[in-house]
Amino acid sequence: MQAIGEHLRQRPELLPQTLSTLFEVVLFEDCTNQWSMSRPMLSLILLNERIYNELKHRIIASQPVGSLLLSMFWVCYFFALVHL
Repeated sequence: MQAIGEHLRQRPELLPQTLSTLFEVVLFEDCTNQWSMSRPMLSLILLNERIYNELKHRIIASQPVGSLLLSMFWVCYFFALVHL
């Protein structure tokens, strides 16, 4: 356990990058089992809600107008899962 903690202290960007990657897979790739992806995402979101909020705003801001509503839906969906 100490080795994991030390690794995360040395690389604080690791968990935010992992959450970002999971969001990209769920939102922008053909992910047939979103439910299984939501479990690790929820853990990462709960570890650092500030990072999640920054990521949520960055994803929404990066979308073209046509796909903005769909992206907002998925981001809000995962936000709702966190607060159940």
